Amino acid sequence: QRARTASLAELAAATGDETSLSAALDILAAGLLDVALKTGDDDERYAVRDAVYGGVLIVPSEFGNDRYNDHHFQYAYLIRAAATLMELDPEFAQSESGKVISQLVDALVVGITGVGAGAPGVRVWNAYEGHSYATGIADSGAGPNQESSSEAAHAWESIARWAAVNGNQELLDSSLALWTLETD
Repeated sequence: QRARTASLAELAAATGDETSLSAALDILAAGLLDVALKTGDDDERYAVRDAVYGGVLIVPSEFGNDRYNDHHFQYAYLIRAAATLMELDPEFAQSESGKVISQLVDALVVGITGVGAGAPGVRVWNAYEGHSYATGIADSGAGPNQESSSEAAHAWESIARWAAVNGNQELLDSSLALWTLETD
């Protein structure tokens, strides 16, 4: 949903539709803040730091997320949405809410890429095979798998967009390299 809304925001910006752009950016901000902040015991979806492995998990777990399965597949949609929001609304990016979203996205990116402070190393990448794996730290019974090369390519592209918006050349270079290898 958030990635689709990001696409609509980009379309509205490209066509000069300020009303639709403003609405899409408001939806993006609210949706990303909903994940970034736990607002109470009845909150149904939020991010939490995993004390054991150091990554970020989204509660409730879907598709083995709590075992680091599909992190780059699932989180790329959040990263792309945040990159679009921050690029199209730089004023929001500087707000307290923008900083909260940026902290979440930075933690998601570190967990996926292994680039940055506290990085656990690239959990999803197999340099020998030249592509990523979905499996994370879970034992899938059939060994590591590459269940979605298109989602993996989307992950590296989303991270590259985030890096470009934030001027992080090291992250941009590494994510573009992984995107190139993944698509090859």
